[in-house]
Order: sequence, then C-alpha cells, then structure tokens
Amino acid sequence: RTPTCICVRHRYDEHYTLLWKRLSFVSGALKHLSQIALYEATGDRLHLTRATEIAHKLCVSLPSAAGCDGKVVEHYTSEWEPDPEKNKGVDTASEEYIFRPFGFQPGHSFEWTKLLIMIERLQTAAGSTEDEYGWIVPTAEQIFKTACECGWDFERGGLCCEPLATMLVSALSRLARTLF
Repeated sequence: RTPTCICVRHRYDEHYTLLWKRLSFVSGALKHLSQIALYEATGDRLHLTRATEIAHKLCVSLPSAAGCDGKVVEHYTSEWEPDPEKNKGVDTASEEYIFRPFGFQPGHSFEWTKLLIMIERLQTAAGSTEDEYGWIVPTAEQIFKTACECGWDFERGGLCCEPLATMLVSALSRLARTLF
C-alpha cells in the first residue's frame, strides 16, 4: 500500500500518494482541523482563520444546505454534495467501513462539539471579535443536542457511537468471558 499525505502546497483538502499521484476524493472532515494544531504551534493567525472557516463550512453551511441542521454530514462527493449512501451495504468489518462508516455518527458530532469550543477559546484568546466566531457556541450546542438525541441507547442507557463502539464492546465482552 502506498502511503498518503495531505497536499499543503496546492489545496489542503487534496490527497496524493507520496509519488504525487492523485488519489480518489476523500471527504473526511476532521483531517482539516490540523489547522488548530498548526495555529497552536506557530501562532500564525492564518491557521486559526482556516480552522474557523472549515468548521463553519462543515458544521453550518454544508449541513444547512443539505437540510441537516444540527448534524455533521459524514460523507461528501468530490463536489462537496452530501453523500448519505456512502458505504451503505459495505461489510462492517472492512477497513473502508470502519474508517468511513455509513450514516450519521453521533461520536463524530461530539468530537466536533469539542473542536468548535477549542476554536472559540482560541479566537477569544487571540482577541477576535464576536462577529468572527459568535456562531460557534450556538452551533456546538445544537450539534451536541442532536448527537445526544440520535445517539442515546435506550436499551443499555448512555450514549452509543455506532458501529465501532458496538464492535469494541462485543470484542471486549468476548475477551472478558475468555479470561474470566
């Protein structure tokens, strides 16, 4: 398998092999928020601005256009159109499914809630105006609320993050039965 990297020389959302051959489009959103780490490491406001713009696009603009307010859309086409059927019917044990599961993932929404609050804190510390980041806390609250509503496990109680959590719990249960 050829290692991949994110191309920062062109656009920071393109994937290439290390031999600079273009890979198929990968729409994973969280990879873009390396911009937070870059800002923290360099202090360069460009990276904080990028992180904020990316978060707005992925948590507000694109979900709103798709009629999915409060949900972070997991998959997109190469034209950034929502792709709700991505990996539907794919073997749930496959690497493709594990790293790009079908449907809405409440766990990813909890991650986005945390990332949004991180961006808000960094914007505040950087002296940004409320106009630049005032949308963040209400958006984080809406995403968190939606994730709780969609991810509550009424059978066992608590929040579930399907499908990986189910696979891990199942594997740990088998291991515990074997050991004890």
